[in-house]
Amino acid sequence: MGSFVLSEHEAGTRLVYGGELRTDPWRAGAWWGEKVAARWEVTVAASLGSVEREAECWSQP
Repeated sequence: MGSFVLSEHEAGTRLVYGGELRTDPWRAGAWWGEKVAARWEVTVAASLGSVEREAECWSQP
């Protein structure tokens, strides 16, 4: 289960994603988690980077 947390900072707003990839505890689940976890983190980071770039475009005068 994941969560998104927004917090205000002097330089702007910070968005942090936190969560864990859950799989079944058996061998197939562990294998799948190992294969998917790294790619999942890259995908979430890219998505949040895209959101950040769009937000910066809209926040400029």
